[in-house]
Amino acid sequence: MTAIKKTAAQSFIETNVDFDKTVKINGGETPFSPTPMKGVERMMFERRGDEVAIRATSIVRYAPESYFEPHMHPGGEEFITLEGTFQDEYGDYPKGYYVRNPVRGTHRPFSDDGCEIFVKLAQLPPEENQEQVIIDMNTAEWKADGEKATKLHLWKSEYEHTDIFRFEAGYEAETTLFDDVAEYFVVNGVANVNGADYPERSWLRFAKGTPITLKTASGATVYRKIGKGFARTSL
Repeated sequence: MTAIKKTAAQSFIETNVDFDKTVKINGGETPFSPTPMKGVERMMFERRGDEVAIRATSIVRYAPESYFEPHMHPGGEEFITLEGTFQDEYGDYPKGYYVRNPVRGTHRPFSDDGCEIFVKLAQLPPEENQEQVIIDMNTAEWKADGEKATKLHLWKSEYEHTDIFRFEAGYEAETTLFDDVAEYFVVNGVANVNGADYPERSWLRFAKGTPITLKTASGATVYRKIGKGFARTSL
């Protein structure tokens, strides 16, 4: 593999980490920023910490033949491969894979041909299953979830309830209020949430008790997490 030079590490920041505030980020409005490794960039939606994040939700983009040096995830890692194939020494994770890597897990991520992942760092509790969880959403059994919708359950614990939905064109849900924060990520298509259109790569997090109405004119695939996950203030 070709040697790749490093760039500067992330300085300490806190952005969008107040769960009492609703955050709406339209797909494409947040630029990618460099990581310490050339060819790897991230689009940050929420982050607390420096290069080793106390909490982070981002899209990370790997150019062909780019990589990160071996590292540990003190608070675990959750990701969906959006494009291409994400890789590490344990396997390949093509587009449509959902993966949870355990707390204090280590790996050396890379991508031979380039990829994009939606990734959440340091949001798993210490007691969660210490084995890697892999779901191939391309071949998994999605279940009907009312008219014009199917759902695939991804994870449930006292800290979160996480699913992904496929909505057909013309889908419209009744207004819903959740008793915890509600996070949405538009994987593809365009979702209309509370009257505004959000294209793919949009990220939204609603404060507890916010009325939410979701519909789509043309169809969409949407990741939804109810709950904060395990909210750390330090590692």
